[in-house]
Amino acid sequence: MSEKPVTTLQTMLRKIAYVDPGVPACPVDGVFSDGTKASVEAFQRAHGLMPTGAVDEQTWRELSACSREAEHQLAPPAPLLMEMEPGACYAPGCRNRNLPVIQAMLYALSNCWSDMPRAEVTGVMDSSTAQAVGYLQARGDLPVTGQIDKAFWDLLAHAYRAAIGAGES
Repeated sequence: MSEKPVTTLQTMLRKIAYVDPGVPACPVDGVFSDGTKASVEAFQRAHGLMPTGAVDEQTWRELSACSREAEHQLAPPAPLLMEMEPGACYAPGCRNRNLPVIQAMLYALSNCWSDMPRAEVTGVMDSSTAQAVGYLQARGDLPVTGQIDKAFWDLLAHAYRAAIGAGES
């Protein structure tokens, strides 16, 4: 095998090794070494193929599919981009698609700040949500209106990321 296909093989094996502890990682150096052969054999055993250490067409197809799956598992989750809908109602009694997410963020923040009113996730701009919004507005030096607007949205996004994080462990 020339260096390029061996490097591709080793890169695929490396990705698979991250998600499958039965497949040892091998160096990505373009050399089909004993370590590369051992990694191929382990992969073949784990996938019901004859463990020859040689990369035939069937092994290559299986490696390619498993590498794509491993790459998918290793990729960070897509970020959620949520924007306030123009003209959406955030007045008392209103419902809209963003309210359950906003309420869930407020609920999570109330677990960080014990004196924060707890917003229930109802999808309705109710009194518990207005109280939690007002609390966060006061904490963020905004006028306390209990209303959700762009300034509040920016404050909520910042407070959530600071207190809860962005999903990292």
